[in-house]
Amino acid sequence: MQLKDKTVRDVALRCRWMSVSVCCLVADFWLLNILLVSFLNLLPLHEYWLNNHYI
Repeated sequence: MQLKDKTVRDVALRCRWMSVSVCCLVADFWLLNILLVSFLNLLPLHEYWLNNHYI
């Protein structure tokens, strides 16, 4: 019984760690997206791109 409890706890901890790491990955992805968008907004490239594509 003790071994079974330990296994269940290990699985629960592993699942929790997996979900936390997935959340961190998603958060990092969003942060990179926001940084990339704000960086591109600082550059005049997007205006150039828009002007060339909507003539």
